[in-house]
Amino acid sequence: MKETAKNEGDSLNLALDCMKSGGVAVLPTDTVYGFSAAADLKKQPFLGTDERIRKIKSNDGKLFEIDEKCLELSKVLKGMANDFADVSEELPVNEVDSKNLEKILNYLKHHKDEKPKEIPKPLPSPDLKPLLSQWDYDFITPLTLEECVDLVNSANFLDIEGLVNLTSAKLASEMINCSVEEAREKFGIKCDMSEEEIKEMDKYPLD
Repeated sequence: MKETAKNEGDSLNLALDCMKSGGVAVLPTDTVYGFSAAADLKKQPFLGTDERIRKIKSNDGKLFEIDEKCLELSKVLKGMANDFADVSEELPVNEVDSKNLEKILNYLKHHKDEKPKEIPKPLPSPDLKPLLSQWDYDFITPLTLEECVDLVNSANFLDIEGLVNLTSAKLASEMINCSVEEAREKFGIKCDMSEEEIKEMDKYPLD
């Protein structure tokens, strides 16, 4: 259907709507009329912004989509995006499964425009709530220790400093005021020390 604009502002909006729906826009120039259309609507939907949607593939084959700008906090993902400039190409993350990759991408999406809050080292107490933003606190609190260990390893592989610090803080908070034996039990660490060595170590709780 042919549409015409009443003013210059309407012209741009009509052209964008036309190309977004798969149509061809006719644009005047100083000499002749030009034609404009979305080059590949199926592979890269027209968004009306400068967003570039990237496909990230986990090691178990699940695909996720994310704005390329969100990858800035991961040195590895940012480097992969630069190496694979074509947005139709998938970015394979062979060391991270879909469960952890989903958490990581949610973290990157949230912190695209909000810098992660700096976490003090060492932690002043086991209570993380006053040390974290509300979003980070709600993100990390439900994770079990096993999930947190998996996530910190994945974040470390992808070189996401903020998420490494957040997951490490969660793990550290679980160890404050624990004896060595309690820490081993929490993290499922086998002990190869003698009973005498254990008793000596237990005199010095972790802090």
